[in-house]
Amino acid sequence: KIESGKMELIINAFNPRMLIEDVLKTYRVQNKNPDLEIRHVINERIPDILYGDQLRFKQIIVNLLQNAVKFTESGFVEINADIYTVNDSLIRLLFCVSDTGIGIDHNKQHEIFDDFNQADANITGKYGGTGLGLSIVKRLVQLMNGFIWVESEPGKGSSFYFILPFEVTHEQPQIPSGESTLSEKGRSSLLGMRVLLVEDEPINQVVTLRQLESWKIEVTLAANGKEALEKCSVNNYDAILMDIQMPVMDGITATQTLRLQEIPKNRHTPIIAFTAAALVGDRERFLEHGMDDYIAKPIELNQLHRILAKYWHRS
Repeated sequence: KIESGKMELIINAFNPRMLIEDVLKTYRVQNKNPDLEIRHVINERIPDILYGDQLRFKQIIVNLLQNAVKFTESGFVEINADIYTVNDSLIRLLFCVSDTGIGIDHNKQHEIFDDFNQADANITGKYGGTGLGLSIVKRLVQLMNGFIWVESEPGKGSSFYFILPFEVTHEQPQIPSGESTLSEKGRSSLLGMRVLLVEDEPINQVVTLRQLESWKIEVTLAANGKEALEKCSVNNYDAILMDIQMPVMDGITATQTLRLQEIPKNRHTPIIAFTAAALVGDRERFLEHGMDDYIAKPIELNQLHRILAKYWHRS
């Protein structure tokens, strides 16, 4: 789509702080290297609500973080977000993804954003990759009317800076809530539904639990995939809201295990992927692993209600 010029921006309201923190949560869970710290610094004056293409923005962050983690064996990987310029309707944010990894030779820095190009031919053999990641990042940044550059020294790490513009508003958007957007009939239609909420983040546990209970749903909580399997072995649920990235056992492994356990019982519990992963292809990937549906965080409550209602067969 980038090559053909057919990629279009999808503008909507989103919280940049929550998006960055959700992405970093994934990397922290996956990080098995005790010598590598993954951290972030976000200027508290950055507005909670910005208007832009959050999917493209997330793709940029993810690609740069993947590179930083891949090429850093010890030290840290950090994402920094700060305000560059601001006026009544537009804010330009300066982001930096830095690391203490292998670094890039000065003579090669102008080439790394080209297609199928890596700073050193030996990198492909040792670390893998196609050399397309930074090329895609550059094109996405340009598509969003921003620009990107790198500062690096061999053996001393790299810092990828990029500036992106976002629209701002002084009016807070109306956040949908179960009480204000769903009719009384819609709210009561989930009465008595039994849902297993599998979520490791305490704040997300509390917020989602309260919302589900406001719809008169009977909610059971599990903090990881292993706990979910234990609860499913002794209870039946009408649906499972399954986070993907969790300690002890992730959501995909738990789903695959549960599907095997359900075969002799001739049972199929609807499992809804409940995750901050929102990249193209994620939904299809989750369905291939045995899940039935998908909803991205932060949750749009009407969508969550519709999905749950679809699997609630009681009249």
